[in-house]
Amino acid sequence: MLAGKVWGTTKLLLRTPFVEIHELAILSNSRCSMHLHNHKWNAFYVLEGVLHVEVEKKGYPLTDTTTLYPGQLCSVPPGEYHRFV
Repeated sequence: MLAGKVWGTTKLLLRTPFVEIHELAILSNSRCSMHLHNHKWNAFYVLEGVLHVEVEKKGYPLTDTTTLYPGQLCSVPPGEYHRFV
């Protein structure tokens, strides 16, 4: 299933009770809203281009930004606000 978003598109590749995998096509200079997941991890793996993942750390006032290039991965634990740019 392909779904349109303001920032691009998302295609569901796998859904089980324990994991979801989506392929995202993100428009240049776009971002999703800052959000969190209470029970699931998010992982970002870049196929092409550059992706910035911003995470608001729990317990102290810091927004951590990780810059990913093709072949790189980062993850965000449950309960931390995050977005991709």
